[in-house]
Amino acid sequence: MVLAAVVYDRKALLALAVLWHAAVDASAVYLAGTQGILITETVIFAFAVLGLAYILMEWRRISTRAGIPGVRAVFHPRAPPAPG
Repeated sequence: MVLAAVVYDRKALLALAVLWHAAVDASAVYLAGTQGILITETVIFAFAVLGLAYILMEWRRISTRAGIPGVRAVFHPRAPPAPG
């Protein structure tokens, strides 16, 4: 999110990145003390999956704008280029 905030010059995205980080930290601290480590790790894993989905979405969007190979070319080098 921080990279996208810089690339797109959007301060709101930077604020969202800070809030996202605070939510991850706060939930880890709270859940570790009240629910135990298994629940805490499950919630942190969910945050990580959502973060990875966001990264892949941004990677695809930024690489399309820049005209460089995107996710498809990296994971499937012999695949034909994505339309667009």
